Amino acid sequence: MQISGRPLLETSIDQPSYLERVVDMRVRNAIIHGLNALILGSAGSGKTSLLRHFHFEAMTADVPSVYIDGRSNKSVAELLDTVRVGLGVPALKPPMYAAISMAQIIGESYIPDPERAIAHLREKIPSGRRPLVFLDCPDGSVARSLFGSLRDEIWQVPISWIVAADAAAEADFRRPPTDAFFDVVERLEEMTANDVIRLLELREVPDGDAWVIASSLIEMPVSKRMPRDVLNLARKVVIEGGDVESEIKPYSVLSERLSKVSGAAALLARELLDQSAVSASDPDLQRRMGWSRARLAQVFKELEATGLARSFQSSEGKAGRPKRMYEIVDQ
Repeated sequence: MQISGRPLLETSIDQPSYLERVVDMRVRNAIIHGLNALILGSAGSGKTSLLRHFHFEAMTADVPSVYIDGRSNKSVAELLDTVRVGLGVPALKPPMYAAISMAQIIGESYIPDPERAIAHLREKIPSGRRPLVFLDCPDGSVARSLFGSLRDEIWQVPISWIVAADAAAEADFRRPPTDAFFDVVERLEEMTANDVIRLLELREVPDGDAWVIASSLIEMPVSKRMPRDVLNLARKVVIEGGDVESEIKPYSVLSERLSKVSGAAALLARELLDQSAVSASDPDLQRRMGWSRARLAQVFKELEATGLARSFQSSEGKAGRPKRMYEIVDQ
């Protein structure tokens, strides 16, 4: 039984436990046609497992590829050097006129500026099978620079980029000129009851427990219907002997309370459940809900009046007038 919440690795041991969903077919088609794809999903939605699954497929098919944890690369130059190493491209030597640092004297790698690194990749990557870079959750500033400011240059490198990002960071990828880089944009949505059954079958969870867990989803908020949440619930039931009913009771109570407010208020409360406090001026929240600041403020006031939200003033460590922040109260 494999019900750990960790992402699956690109190994022959882990891959039989991977659950393919509808989005996988569309990502696979993008890879086959040499397109750049962006996959958006919330925490625990399976972004890392998906990238590693396709990296496994690429390695099995002997397609040049590399998986990169974008969180460990804090600059464009560092990321491009990681790509170079992963694809087996020889290092670029520093120009003769460059000042030689002590690090270079003792043998550490020379990391060129992004423009030189891109030109080097374009020159050294052989023609033939197009390499794949599976980039997991890159830093927002790095993504804006690489796929925005340097978009035209990186387009000339014969690489297909399959990038996963947190849904909350979508704005970093969807504003011009970065938005034009990705030919395909997909979202990892919440799991259906059938998805849950199939996932738990792959993880060898007993049928009876699997059906109980799947049927409980109707009481769970959308934000909790992700692979990591399902596996967390499975561990509590199968390993710890927990009771599903007691696990979902808080959500049942919340559902009852939400039935007494407007549809807009219920929608906003479910969207923000288990998230940190936000303000009505948050541009990402405005985009996700499709509402204006004024509309969000109005709905927040309704939630606060019914005891489903509380508010407080916060300067967020910045000078100027503090913002009114709201957080959902689920008890």
